[in-house]
Amino acid sequence: MNLGYELNPLLEHADVILAIDIAVPWLPASDKVRADAKVIHMAPDPLHGYVPVRGHPCDVALACSTAEGLRVLNECMAEHEAGAKARIDKRRAALAATWKTQREGWRKNLESAKDKSPIHPAWITHCINEIKGKDTIVIKESPLVQEHIDFSEPATLFNAGAASGLGHGLGCALGAKLAARDRLVIGTHGDGSYMFGNPISAHYVGAEQDLPVLTVLFNNQRWQAVRRATVGLTRDGYAAKSPHQPITFLDSIANYQKAVECADGYGEKVTDAKEVMPALERGLKAVTVEKRQAVINIICSA
Repeated sequence: MNLGYELNPLLEHADVILAIDIAVPWLPASDKVRADAKVIHMAPDPLHGYVPVRGHPCDVALACSTAEGLRVLNECMAEHEAGAKARIDKRRAALAATWKTQREGWRKNLESAKDKSPIHPAWITHCINEIKGKDTIVIKESPLVQEHIDFSEPATLFNAGAASGLGHGLGCALGAKLAARDRLVIGTHGDGSYMFGNPISAHYVGAEQDLPVLTVLFNNQRWQAVRRATVGLTRDGYAAKSPHQPITFLDSIANYQKAVECADGYGEKVTDAKEVMPALERGLKAVTVEKRQAVINIICSA
């Protein structure tokens, strides 16, 4: 299975892991894998030789095109299924129970998050999910909570992933809109990554090239990635003991929505959870009806 960047709760229970054409299927520093698990990598270059240092185990390396490899694998698994039906049915029943419990937990978490102050990222994510369509393109450079947003179409979610690249999102959103002018593009960013993206220049290009993008800021008033990296590297250092590390908190600047106004765009700041959906709808109207950029700046928890 392709586990992607987020921690997969099934990973530590898997006896076989199939990583399909992905260099970083999990994060070894934080994700657990069973010691006896068989790890299979399938890709044109299954060992990902272009990566200088890589610590993922590999029991079987299948060098092939992804499409052809999956076709042959499907044929082999069909032959295996008949002789292992009881085991497969038992595993499916266990996974179905886990799936149901997991999603019930997600529902309860969302219910408890919808009225929180500061606004919870899960509630912002849910509201974005409510206004977007199946073919909406979403750029993820924010703490978007993936269990509360649905994607069923290819090329509708773009994420820099573990490679990071803070500040890529604004340009990525403009490029997506340039390539698909008839589709809604929603860029989601933290306040720090929005700043890294050179927003005045980005909004200028958006206006000059007629690229109305809906930008949603998850504004936790800090450079969380910088703080997390600093504290993580020196857990007993001065920065870790300080409740307010210098040049990581951004609470002295909060009105990012005004940046888009210099390009005749629509800007709005939101501090109340009940106003998230109405604000997003106003931003959506500005983008889809008025054909101008919009920035919805939502003050949220870390």
